Amino acid sequence: MLHYPTVKDNLERYIDAGFPILYIRTFEEAKTDAFIEVAASVRRTKVLEWNGANGFVDFKTKSALLPHQTLEATLSLLKNGNDLHRHWLIIKDANEFFKDGQTNMPVISLLKEIARKTRNGIDATIIIVSSEVHIPPDLEKLITMLEVDLPDEKEISGVVSKFLEENGITICMQFFYG
Repeated sequence: MLHYPTVKDNLERYIDAGFPILYIRTFEEAKTDAFIEVAASVRRTKVLEWNGANGFVDFKTKSALLPHQTLEATLSLLKNGNDLHRHWLIIKDANEFFKDGQTNMPVISLLKEIARKTRNGIDATIIIVSSEVHIPPDLEKLITMLEVDLPDEKEISGVVSKFLEENGITICMQFFYG
């Protein structure tokens, strides 16, 4: 049986290879966060996050590092590269910044600058997590796309079983599986 690399496998490979910006398309942020957390713990890398609700936060605790900081302000703060060395920056809720690149040129320019510094030796990765894909032309050469697979039969069965157990529902599994 062939083994195709999973998003988790590719995430780790691309980070190790120094890809500056990874774009993960997913409807399952929690699952993606778990992949990122495992990869970061193995590499002893600190993970930061920017999200539309809270601004610049610690990835694990979601506690504000700089409350309600805009994405542009966060990237401006980190663009020197020193504060990003041995860090990953996760960007969520940023679709509006990528849909119309001309309107949001400062954000795109800052991402390009950080990506250049990553290519020149800063050990950092930016990971954009979104359910939609919007890649501005100016970033196309710097972004590597990943897509979280839909749940397989085993994962779906586990979710259904957990739901049934938590709700005290018993059914004859032979009904489902013949």
